[in-house]
Amino acid sequence: MKILIKTIFAAFILIGILNCKSTDKMIVNKTPFKIINATYNNWVGGVKGVRGYKVEIQLDKAYELDSIYFRNRKTILESKKNDFKSYIAIFTISDNHKDLILHSNPKKEFGNQVPVLKKNFPFELKNNEAMISFQTKKGIQYFKIENIKKVEAKHFP
Repeated sequence: MKILIKTIFAAFILIGILNCKSTDKMIVNKTPFKIINATYNNWVGGVKGVRGYKVEIQLDKAYELDSIYFRNRKTILESKKNDFKSYIAIFTISDNHKDLILHSNPKKEFGNQVPVLKKNFPFELKNNEAMISFQTKKGIQYFKIENIKKVEAKHFP
């Protein structure tokens, strides 16, 4: 009887191990689309301390992309003109932060913001590289775009 229980227990453990799904991100070298052009530029906002990056991606055919990881930040890719061939991503960086009020009276510290801790970035990328995510029948897949070209920002009068 003990042997039967041990065998059943071992079988459950083996099935559990074999059914575990890998938690690694599915990074692919081939995509159902080709990237024709990928550029970025720095921008400065109208408010002091507000700046960021704008990334533009053009595909050879329509395909729905999800997100982009660029310079330790992540944002949603938005299709320009809903054609799903050209995408834009805006990353906003704000240097504006309030100073902490430290006082012996806790009521005077009311309004202090809790500091935001930096999360671990899931990819190791160079400054001119980005990782994009897209959905396939196999699930969410990731593709690295290398050598994104920096272009000059357009200034409007």
